[in-house]
Amino acid sequence: MTVGQRMKKVRLFRGMTQKQLGIMAGLGANGDIRIAQYESGVRTPKEQMLIKIADVLCVQPAVFSSRVYASKNDFIQALFWIERIVFPEEKPGKRSQNACSSQPETTERG
Repeated sequence: MTVGQRMKKVRLFRGMTQKQLGIMAGLGANGDIRIAQYESGVRTPKEQMLIKIADVLCVQPAVFSSRVYASKNDFIQALFWIERIVFPEEKPGKRSQNACSSQPETTERG
């Protein structure tokens, strides 16, 4: 999976449009064009832009990497995404402007 494909998955999970992400990442009113280019693989974001986008989407920049998970936090975040795929009870909907403030609640399974 490419950086852009990962970016798109997280953006959609957060319920954000390309335009919202572009503006919040500091790309201006036409930021949606740049985000679309990143997601389609036409352009590759530089490291500083990836850090900004990760911050807006409330994830670690490593989420966009294809490397093997190196830390406990990376592994736990991967498990979170797997849980969301396997148990999609809660559909991601419209989120507030600050995607970080509206994290889905987790429930114990047992």
